[in-house]
Amino acid sequence: MMPFPIDDAFIEAAHQRVVEQMPELAAHQPEVRPSPPNVLLIYTVPTPVPGALTMMRITRAVVNKKGKIVKLSTSKGAGPALRVELGAGS
Repeated sequence: MMPFPIDDAFIEAAHQRVVEQMPELAAHQPEVRPSPPNVLLIYTVPTPVPGALTMMRITRAVVNKKGKIVKLSTSKGAGPALRVELGAGS
């Protein structure tokens, strides 16, 4: 259960505030979770790294009921974060 009423307009406004600080997240929609007394937006984005590998990057934005970002952090994904991307000729 969310700590306060949340609608699509609230999520979109919070997403736009995140995108202002991290434009690379513009094309990604967040997973929304309760984090009383706030709301947590979680973005999981595959990021290329050297050697034809990808790493899952997780960005978490803690948003208060006024829609203000309280905290914004990015980390590497947990578990098997790297995988080989095979080319078409392989």
